[in-house]
Amino acid sequence: MWIYLLIILGFCNGALCTSALCQRKTSEACLLEEEDFEVFPGNEKELKDVCNFAKTTLQCAVDFVDKCGKSNFDLFHSNYEKVEKLMDAAADICRRESELYSRVVQLLPCTKGILRNDEELCRDRSREAIVNLERTMVNNKHAKDERDRLYKLYDCLYPVLSANCFLVQTSKKCGSQARNTALEIMGKVGLLETECLESNRDEVLQMLEIVQFLTGEEIYTKQLL
Repeated sequence: MWIYLLIILGFCNGALCTSALCQRKTSEACLLEEEDFEVFPGNEKELKDVCNFAKTTLQCAVDFVDKCGKSNFDLFHSNYEKVEKLMDAAADICRRESELYSRVVQLLPCTKGILRNDEELCRDRSREAIVNLERTMVNNKHAKDERDRLYKLYDCLYPVLSANCFLVQTSKKCGSQARNTALEIMGKVGLLETECLESNRDEVLQMLEIVQFLTGEEIYTKQLL
């Protein structure tokens, strides 16, 4: 496995080396596991570790594209444009002299607690919201069409509602400034861009208006669509 890292770092050159590299997935070439991206920092020291990991990983992705081209790039189902956006976001979030970095450090202990303790709560609330939305939408003569429409948009609606639940809990437990910072970071990393196709977003926004009416809760994640 280390041969791929050596190729990327320039210690192995030539057509055979490059061919061996480009036949592999980007994650294999950069020695990555999907679990590596599931770490959420709870304090400044852990944030620095995450930032260092992100810098190394994203640079490896850039070097892979330089040698193999964008067409061969696949990092856990993320295309190169997504990774470029993550690089820009990491640069903003991890710049230690920035105001955003200071805000992120302040919110970490509280938001990590929410991720650890409220995951099941948010999963249940998101599903409940979609069930109630379905009941409202299909209660007419166009029930089948409305149900089909809802199912088509489920892959966008569910993550939007889950992310919003996290923001609602953040607002309650950590304050509105922490919520706004979390929302800003979601926007920078393009949290919902993969799940929510551009062509579906107007329909999703219409459904979110109904959910907001039914629940009485603000849908902060509408700003990300």
